[in-house]
Amino acid sequence: MTRRNLQLLVVPGLLLAVVLGFSLVTDSLYRYQLGTLAGIYAVAAVGLGLLLGGSGQISLGHAGFVGAAAWAVGVFTREQGWPWLLAAAVGIIIATLVGVVLGYAALRLEGHYLALATLAFGLLFFEFMDTYLTAGIYGVPAIDIFGFEFKSAKALFIAVWIIVILCYIGSRAMLTSRFGRALAALRDDPLAASSTGVNLARTKITVFAISAALGGLAGALFAPYQASVTDSSFGFFLSVNLLMMVIIGGMRSPAGPIVGALFLVIVPEFGRQWEEYRLLGYGIALVAVIVLFPGGITSIGERLRRRAVAVDPVTAASPDGAEFEHAAEPHGASAPQEAAATPALSVAGICKRFGGLEALVDVDLNVYPGEIHALIGPNGAGKTTLFNCVSGVDMPDSGTVTMGGLEMTGKPAHTFAQKGLMRTFQHARVFGGLSVLENVMVGSHSAMRTDPLRGMLRTPAARKEERAISDLAMGHLEAVGLLHLQSRPADELTLADERRLEIARCLAGDPSILLFDEPAAGLGDAEAAELGELILRICRRQNIGVVLIEHHLEMALGLANRVTVLDFGEVIARGTPDEIRNNETVVAAYIGTAA
Repeated sequence: MTRRNLQLLVVPGLLLAVVLGFSLVTDSLYRYQLGTLAGIYAVAAVGLGLLLGGSGQISLGHAGFVGAAAWAVGVFTREQGWPWLLAAAVGIIIATLVGVVLGYAALRLEGHYLALATLAFGLLFFEFMDTYLTAGIYGVPAIDIFGFEFKSAKALFIAVWIIVILCYIGSRAMLTSRFGRALAALRDDPLAASSTGVNLARTKITVFAISAALGGLAGALFAPYQASVTDSSFGFFLSVNLLMMVIIGGMRSPAGPIVGALFLVIVPEFGRQWEEYRLLGYGIALVAVIVLFPGGITSIGERLRRRAVAVDPVTAASPDGAEFEHAAEPHGASAPQEAAATPALSVAGICKRFGGLEALVDVDLNVYPGEIHALIGPNGAGKTTLFNCVSGVDMPDSGTVTMGGLEMTGKPAHTFAQKGLMRTFQHARVFGGLSVLENVMVGSHSAMRTDPLRGMLRTPAARKEERAISDLAMGHLEAVGLLHLQSRPADELTLADERRLEIARCLAGDPSILLFDEPAAGLGDAEAAELGELILRICRRQNIGVVLIEHHLEMALGLANRVTVLDFGEVIARGTPDEIRNNETVVAAYIGTAA
């Protein structure tokens, strides 16, 4: 067993030891009931943690998922005589389907609008319960699995906490899989995630469904635990409590929701002998935790882990002789066109308007494998808008975009990435919540085939694919000089290293076309020279077509085989770097003409 697998078993082993130890030292019915309730809430909170901490999607209606499954279990076991397993399965399916519906709503809503939509769902469900279950459902039978009844408080306590441990293991495995990295990318930067091949719509719907299913599992446990189902158990206060459990425990840690559930259920029980001060003390404890540990209680361990990571502070050595004026010499301006009859990227007649502003007017552009095509022009010329239109970020009003002869006009960004078009951005976009290595692995998202279930179960095929992608990612990090930083959180990198990380992430997508949007912005001359040499090496060795936007003209002209110049959304010049240098129209666009 590997060291990593042993580390994954530490928390489940500790939890199991505590559960079994607790069951040996106490016979208190009340304590078992309290511990069981904490475990049930922990299951629901783990699901909410995947949604909120994993993907950044907020829900204020999670009590509805819990209540829907509890209602189904109550109805089908008490009134229809179904076995608990069958009733629980139906309840979880109902909760999951509702989660899918809310997932579709999340495609159009985000932030506080999504929070209000989920809140509305929770309130509607509460009104449904209040209207149709005014008398409640009482006498819900105990859990019965293949003839074994969990009637005793101790048996139910142990069973619930075994389920909590399994939920933790599954959540941890999922968050460190392909799907988990996609969730983190969605949370940290949806635009960059989509541009690296993550299907945002599918990811949002899937995580809502998984989160709702765990809420449904909690509800299926809650009904027999309480032996009744009443509307008062699933009101807005439960949704708020679940949200607090995730935040207080730590939304970025799979153990956080469990810690938060224990905190919110167990801590209020202390000091009952001072009843008049108990709520005050509880409130002070909550504020103290939030102020002292803004990342949650489990963030203490993350802080210690970050400090323990040994990082070589020396960045990669600079390539010798990184001078832009010599960079284009090995290419030859016509060589890429002669080598490939079909452009890797062809843009024809692209127009884009924003209200009354014509940002692009009939722009044409052909890029061939193995060439660097510079796209230059003054600020506001429409360069980034063109990138957005040819990478699926924006829809052009007219015109066509083809890749290797394949029509791509109007396709979403993740489809462009899947077909081999990767890009960087004006402002470096890295996934700060992931390590440097994990950032690069996100770039291989489209190449991987592991689904969330196989990632959670860590099947042999999933583990094999994970190792292969990790090895490829380390190779790309080595190519850009960041291998020694592979374990460092991406939000701790310098700007120059963030630029290199973006390039490595793009390479992980096995691109045929790379779009670089001002890669040297904010860098010093030496750093820009190194980056330019890196771009040149990539183009040479991997026969990738490169489109380069760069305001550092000597860098752009020194690297490029061909140049297209935009001004006010129109192409004003095309040619070789030498032709562009001597073009009076281009000079006038950049520095103006004498009055």
